[in-house]
Amino acid sequence: MPLGGAVAASKNRHSRPKEPARPGAPKTHLERSPVFVRTILDTILDGLLTVDESGVLLSFNRAAEKIFGYEAEEILGRNVSVLMAEPHRSAHDGYLRRYLEERDARVIGRLLTLEGLRKDGTVFPMDLTVTEMEVGGRRAFVGLCRDATDRLRAEEDLRLSEERFRKLVQNAMDFLAVLDEEGVIRYANPAAETILGYSLQALEGASLLEILHPDDVGPIRSVLQGAARTDGEVFFANFRIRRPDGRYAILESLGTNLLRDPAIRGLVLNAKDLTESQRAVENLRLFHRALSSSRNGVVITDPSQPDNPIIFVNSAFERMTGYSVSEAAGRNCRFLHGKDADQPGLEEIRRAVRERREGSAVLRNYRKDGTPFWNELQIFPVRDDFGTVTHFVGIQNDISERVAAEEALRRSETQFKAIFDASPVGIALVDAEGRPFASNPALCEMLGYTAEELRGLTFADFTDARDLYLDLKFFRGLMAGQREGYRMEKRYVRKDGTVFWGALNVALARGLKGEPLFAIGMVADVTQRREAESAMRNRDAVLEASSAAAERLLRGEDWSRSIGGALERLGQALQVGSAALYEKPSAECRAERRAMWFDPDACGSPHDQPPPVCRPEWLPRAWVEGLEAGEAKSASPADASGGFPADSPWQGRSIAFLPIFAGREWWGILVLAEHRQVRRWSLAELDVFKTFAGTLGAAIQRQRDLAALQESEGRTRSLIDNMLGGLVSLQKDGVIEMVNPAAERIFGYSREEMVGRHVSQLIAVPEGEDPGDFFRRALVQALGRVTEWEAIRKGGEIFPVELSLFEFRSPAGRRYAGSIQDISQRREVDRLKKEFVSTVSHELRTPLTSIRGSLGLLQGGVAGEMPAQARALVDIALKNSERLVRLINDILDMEKIEAGRMAFDLRDSDLAALLHQAVEANRGFAHQYGQTIALETPPAHGTLLVRVDVDRFQQVVTNLLSNAIKFSPENGTVSLRAEPSGRRVRVSVTDRGPGIPEAFRSKIFGKFAQADSSDTRKKGGTGLGLSIAKAIVEKMGGSMDFTTEEGKGTTFFFDLPLLAPADSTSLPDGQGTPATPPAGSERPLILHVEDDPDVLEVVRGIVCEIADVVSARSLEEARRLLDESSFQLVLLDLTLPDGGGAELLPELRDRSVPALVFSAEDRALEMPPAVAGFLVKGATSNENLRQAVEDALARGKPIRRPDP
Repeated sequence: MPLGGAVAASKNRHSRPKEPARPGAPKTHLERSPVFVRTILDTILDGLLTVDESGVLLSFNRAAEKIFGYEAEEILGRNVSVLMAEPHRSAHDGYLRRYLEERDARVIGRLLTLEGLRKDGTVFPMDLTVTEMEVGGRRAFVGLCRDATDRLRAEEDLRLSEERFRKLVQNAMDFLAVLDEEGVIRYANPAAETILGYSLQALEGASLLEILHPDDVGPIRSVLQGAARTDGEVFFANFRIRRPDGRYAILESLGTNLLRDPAIRGLVLNAKDLTESQRAVENLRLFHRALSSSRNGVVITDPSQPDNPIIFVNSAFERMTGYSVSEAAGRNCRFLHGKDADQPGLEEIRRAVRERREGSAVLRNYRKDGTPFWNELQIFPVRDDFGTVTHFVGIQNDISERVAAEEALRRSETQFKAIFDASPVGIALVDAEGRPFASNPALCEMLGYTAEELRGLTFADFTDARDLYLDLKFFRGLMAGQREGYRMEKRYVRKDGTVFWGALNVALARGLKGEPLFAIGMVADVTQRREAESAMRNRDAVLEASSAAAERLLRGEDWSRSIGGALERLGQALQVGSAALYEKPSAECRAERRAMWFDPDACGSPHDQPPPVCRPEWLPRAWVEGLEAGEAKSASPADASGGFPADSPWQGRSIAFLPIFAGREWWGILVLAEHRQVRRWSLAELDVFKTFAGTLGAAIQRQRDLAALQESEGRTRSLIDNMLGGLVSLQKDGVIEMVNPAAERIFGYSREEMVGRHVSQLIAVPEGEDPGDFFRRALVQALGRVTEWEAIRKGGEIFPVELSLFEFRSPAGRRYAGSIQDISQRREVDRLKKEFVSTVSHELRTPLTSIRGSLGLLQGGVAGEMPAQARALVDIALKNSERLVRLINDILDMEKIEAGRMAFDLRDSDLAALLHQAVEANRGFAHQYGQTIALETPPAHGTLLVRVDVDRFQQVVTNLLSNAIKFSPENGTVSLRAEPSGRRVRVSVTDRGPGIPEAFRSKIFGKFAQADSSDTRKKGGTGLGLSIAKAIVEKMGGSMDFTTEEGKGTTFFFDLPLLAPADSTSLPDGQGTPATPPAGSERPLILHVEDDPDVLEVVRGIVCEIADVVSARSLEEARRLLDESSFQLVLLDLTLPDGGGAELLPELRDRSVPALVFSAEDRALEMPPAVAGFLVKGATSNENLRQAVEDALARGKPIRRPDP
């Protein structure tokens, strides 16, 4: 093998050897630096060696030493062939000579791989390149060599890797393809033929998009275009490809953008065929649906695990046993056996599990709740591909009903045998030939044959010939399977020849395949019933006639015609000679005929017709007593003891007397008579007569009731029509149903113009408010009380009315009625009265000022000393003038309050200082009555600040003190006390007087109110002071009330909002700051909105231990207090002076304040969900009220109450 192998240094590997250097040419830098060249040669990684024309080694660098294992000194001078292994060594001989002579350049300038030989004799692959050069004017050859072991190994590994990859791609089960940016297939592996059904030739160059499902083309095109925009982009996509047979393959793909990879230059797609897996998943879903919908329980166990635990149960198992999947999984099935762990069937199941085979048994299992049930269990082993049992599947069938049915069948057979033998009804089992092969004792007794004798007969032998044809026809159709049974009544012939009627009921017994086996016949002797039915048919005719006659009577308006027709129908149906109706107007039995009917053929003479009267002496005494007691009486000429007097017109006749009662009153008698034949009245006929008599009584009572009702309606209509006030009846939705003439006069509409219209036509609805909402609010405000509203006349005139609504029930449902009074004149009178009082009061002030001033001067001695008698007269005049001034001031104050013109200058003030001022101002007055005033203020609470008008405050306290002083016994003490409670303070005045009488307490705050008019003369006063004081307190944000006990004294008190010291800042325009709780107070604060003082006091006492209570007597006061203070709960009444409490609920919801309704109206179902609770007064105990308040405070926010 010649020396050579690497890429030649020259451009042309066949170029000629270079010419020798010309003499005189300048030396190169390398020629001038041999040391530098040697250094470079020794540091390069490739082995470098130089040989002359004969192949002798001239140089050998260090890399060559390492490659071949020789030192340079050892190898230089030797032929290069020592470094080559056979056969390369032999091939090298003579090559350099041939090259120099013939230019055979098979080695020079080429890269060769040949086998080198190391010093130790090992052979290794070697890369070699040879270059020709000139050294010292002589030709030489330079070889660069490198150990090619690693390279060849890497190339071999690469080749093997490429081969493996190629085989992997060629044999991959997934579809592999290379696509261009447009989706055209550039390469596809053989799996594509299997998965897609197309040949590789058909796929390559085809567009993937053309064989996609139409719904997938757009999404896949977007995916490919998006992936193509980013180098190395990985994308995922699922799509469907249409196979040549029209079916679609479902593929799940993963792709990579390798468009810039020079080896690929495309989008690589790796797609997995999911068609079969999708089908398997769908089959699995169907399997699971089948298991879930199966009525049989399915259990799968794992016998490879200890104790063969359950790993799956279906929903039918859960329903059957009551155990869920989680409760059953991991357990052995023995937990279903309960106390029956030793059942015989269990051993069979255990043996089948041990032997790995199928098995079945009927077991008694127990549900989760302990109830037993019968389980028909079948188990099947599940084997893998190697035949090993991996699981057991158990199919459970609840056969409790079947077991119960089988047991019931056994009991039924026993019972049937007992019934068959003991039944009073004749029973026979008859074969297809009509022979009774089994007969019970009752049938034998009925026919007079023994069972053995009957077995030798057919049923035709003991059937009457008149009924045999129909019986045979039915029987033959039965045994042919054309019917399941038949019934008939026929005549039977006994062994002795007598005949009786029997009710026959025949049923067909079939075999397991539905084939007819035999007939079961049951016979009941109905001879007596048949005879009774004959009599009953006559009775039915009577009853039908009676019903028709009674219906005509009840519907008839003409009494005489209706009752005559009824008697005619009754008499014709009964086939009697006459029928008469007698009314008994007196207490005796004597009755007068009101109506009659008689058969002209039977009663041709007047003697045969019913008499005009019925006298008691014509009847037996027992009959009179029985009729009075409501008993029916009958007799016929055949009766031996009729008891009729000889002169009685009923003598010798068949008669029936029936009493008629209208309500509880014995009204009259119905008499039926027959003289042409003897007739015995049966009990059934008498019952029919009683029914007819009762119908007549009901009709008579109805006539009376209608007359009474018409009379009552006439009286009521007369009262309504003559009422001075208007009356309007309303439906529950506000539609007018009825009006009286007074309402027509008040509103100017006629009755026809108002009826059927909404009440909003008459009552002025505020602008912008819905009429329905207005009507509901008006109901709350006006129901059960007198209220004032603005009404509208037909001409549009607005006028005031006084309205009182009340609720009543009618057959049509709940209704409302309103009493309406036009109060226009009253309003005008009130206005004139107020103007008169105001004018007179003001006109009196000027002369009274002069009179009082003059009298004061006289009393002061300005006119000199007066005689004692004159001084006494002046004192009397001065005192009464001052009294008159106070009266006028009170009247003016009341007028200002009612007109809303009283001004208040509200300022933050020290309550203790105000009370001290009041005591000092009234101390002299108290001294006049021999009284002392005791002031009590709590020093521990520090300064108590209130926002009040100081002058008005003093007016209120002075009024209370003066009243207490005047009504207290001499040498007594009047107490003035201030008690803070939560965020309010109570000021109270207590006396030891006679107390307030019970009858006067509700009027105490009224105008000119005094318990005893004689007190006016004894104590003085106008009776306006308390009314004025209460109004002033309410204007200052407070409330006033009292407690009293006759004979012991009275306490009047008022509550005011309390200001915290930090909030005490004087504000301009007399405006106060909101009330806040005292420092350190953590008690809840409740706002009680209620207009009844007694209820306020009682509720305060009930909840005082758990919260502080602030009272509000109206909606206006409640809203003001809500603005001033923060409340944890509002206790709300629905009926308030200025509106319905329900109006406050939306505001409370917006403020997040819970509301607890405490009202006399039971309207819980109408409350919105935000109401925390609804309590009814009178139906709620103190404890329940306290508990409801505690619960509402504990929740701390509005609670949604569930819908009823």
